[in-house]
Amino acid sequence: MPSAVIKADIANIPFVGPLGYQTGCLYFDRGSKDDKRDLLAMTKERQIKAEKGELPPLIICAEGGTSNGKQLIAFKKGCFVGLRAI
Repeated sequence: MPSAVIKADIANIPFVGPLGYQTGCLYFDRGSKDDKRDLLAMTKERQIKAEKGELPPLIICAEGGTSNGKQLIAFKKGCFVGLRAI
């Protein structure tokens, strides 16, 4: 089962937060530059472990969130910087 990169506020939601930790989601604070920098390092490490089959794949939303479903919003480079192509 793949896990996802999600905002830290989700971790406080009953059932959903603990489920995210169980499935290996990466939580980060969107307002923290330190968290964003740490997230890039964690994502790189996660990619390597997923390629080795040690951890499940990671889902990253290129838009950095969701929209109303009628149109795309601008893509963010964020976690895609420095990742190896699969």
